[in-house]
Amino acid sequence: MSIDKSFLEIRKIVRTQGKHVMRKLFDDHLTGLITKKRVPSCFLCGSEKNITKEHILPKWVFESNDKHFFISDVNQLNQSYIRATIPACLRCNSVLLNNVEKYIQKTLSEVNLKTRYYSEDEWENVIRWLEIIDYKFQVW
Repeated sequence: MSIDKSFLEIRKIVRTQGKHVMRKLFDDHLTGLITKKRVPSCFLCGSEKNITKEHILPKWVFESNDKHFFISDVNQLNQSYIRATIPACLRCNSVLLNNVEKYIQKTLSEVNLKTRYYSEDEWENVIRWLEIIDYKFQVW
């Protein structure tokens, strides 16, 4: 699947399923009883089947090093990047997001800024990827 098709598919999923996903998050985490059983669902499409853990930042970004951390805005506690995951269905995680992350990783590793800059398309795709990461942090 091309990178443009992956981004388009992600955009379509978010537009069609976004309200459902947000209602479920709101119900599970803000209005639900503490004793309520929460069923994990994909942060993109809302599916409750074949749930995997999606790293908010891909492991290659922090070199799978559990010593890299950030400070959570919610409680001001250190959070290890490797433990910062959200639920994603197998298709969204392994097909769509994996395709995007492979493209971005390749783009970032192949461009030597001493000899050339990113093309306009490469810049746009990096920005799209960063927007996905921002969304994942918002949902987390």
